[in-house]
Amino acid sequence: MRCPNCGAKFQKTSNICLGCGTKLSQIENASNKNITKARKEYQPEKVVYSSVFPKDLSYKKTLLLAIFLGLFGAHRYYTKQYITAIIMSVSATIFTLFFGILGMIFGNVGIQGFTILSSSTLNAFSSIISIVGAINIVVWAFDIIRLATKTYKVPVVLAE
Repeated sequence: MRCPNCGAKFQKTSNICLGCGTKLSQIENASNKNITKARKEYQPEKVVYSSVFPKDLSYKKTLLLAIFLGLFGAHRYYTKQYITAIIMSVSATIFTLFFGILGMIFGNVGIQGFTILSSSTLNAFSSIISIVGAINIVVWAFDIIRLATKTYKVPVVLAE
């Protein structure tokens, strides 16, 4: 296991990180609940990212959220990674709406002769949306892989 503070490896016989002095008990008793408080009080030094899930987060719930609703960032909302969750939600929603609704209106299935955008503008717009959607899908897939291999890092506040 690696220390979330400095990244040094814990030795099997030691319960203290030799790099920074973080105790193994601090990592095991870390909390995800206190993240919001630490962020509101502008204490980013208290927030560390750990692959060891704290007791107040469920690994199984996070994995299920990632599998079924991960494209929209549900697992990131659950682990309080709000900025990336919002980015994933917005990009997935735009991707879904564009290709689901607008694709039917302006695509081959749509009404012939009814166009609001020129075809070159529509092609450029759809290319941008496709790239954003593809990046979102890749991030989603990596999150599932990292959760399955237990290398996904969640923000925690170490116990005192």
